[in-house]
Amino acid sequence: MCHDDALYKFTFYLLTYLLTYLQAPVTMKTILQAGWLLTNACGNLIVIIVTFSTESVMNQVLDYSIKFTHYLRQGGYVFAFVCLSVCRQLRTP
Repeated sequence: MCHDDALYKFTFYLLTYLLTYLQAPVTMKTILQAGWLLTNACGNLIVIIVTFSTESVMNQVLDYSIKFTHYLRQGGYVFAFVCLSVCRQLRTP
């Protein structure tokens, strides 16, 4: 799997959530937020299971931390871009 594919999937997932959340009625926003947090928790659980199932966990800690900081920075860029584009859409009449 290419790293760009993961970024595109993350962007699509985040944009879908934001647009759904913004267009949802007030009574549905709590349910959407709970679903978002539940899917994040399930994804984190899968990462924990996969990480601890490997034999050489300590050898991979440095590699994972470098990848994590890289992905976190890319996610920050995507989040900033999405926020700016949503703010621009809300400002235009």
